[in-house]
Amino acid sequence: MKAFVAAFFFFVTLLSPFAAGAKAPLPDDTTLRAWVQEMKKSPRGPFKRLRWFCNDGTILPPKKYACREHGGGVQHGEWTDRIKLMRDNGYYIANVYADINSETFLKDPAHLPMLKQMILEKFLIVADDGWIFRKARYYRGSLQTEDETRGGRNLLLGLVKDADWVQRRFTVLREAARFLPHGYRDAPISEMRQLALTIAEIDKNFETLRVKIHVHPELSDAVMVRAYAEKSGISELFSQYEHLAKIIEEVYRPRDIGPAVETLLKQI
Repeated sequence: MKAFVAAFFFFVTLLSPFAAGAKAPLPDDTTLRAWVQEMKKSPRGPFKRLRWFCNDGTILPPKKYACREHGGGVQHGEWTDRIKLMRDNGYYIANVYADINSETFLKDPAHLPMLKQMILEKFLIVADDGWIFRKARYYRGSLQTEDETRGGRNLLLGLVKDADWVQRRFTVLREAARFLPHGYRDAPISEMRQLALTIAEIDKNFETLRVKIHVHPELSDAVMVRAYAEKSGISELFSQYEHLAKIIEEVYRPRDIGPAVETLLKQI
């Protein structure tokens, strides 16, 4: 998998002409690769702690309704200083879609290379067992599925509103629709999360897998649920384990991207 890491840094170098004027210089590529390897092994991955990110720009410690007096907000992991440095220098990794405002994003002169890196990162997450999120997928609260899906969907809707994207950059748009989180109409994501929670309330040993499904759900979780049920599951819950696995498969099974793009176009 070292080839994937090398390819990432080479590819990003080609895409990052906007890194000039960054706040601080980066270390050499060998050090950057070492940072990536450390993130893969870290229980928190690219994050150092959980925080609330309020709509007025305030950042607060995690507690109930922390952003109530600040116009609302979202809770997720806060980037490490290394991630912030890399992003300042044009390496747009550890993307949190809940924070993306599509209008602001599209006004950024670097939005095209940024989007290409976001697609590449999603590919690496699939191809390299989570990549820098490998352990962070089990870090409770680091990402919220509903917020990520909403943010990714709003970004895609912003892209398809732009005729230039639909006509001249359709290949990138298609790959964005393939890899970025956006869900699909009537996807039973809430049912999936609630059922995982219900199971974990009865089967305490299921909690680790529940957190994974809550933070970073993916198709392979269906296999993990069935394997858990067979090896460690409670017999009274067998039907619920299987139902959960089937819901995960329904939500995350591969689909033809063409209809997804057409559906997005119909919503503008």
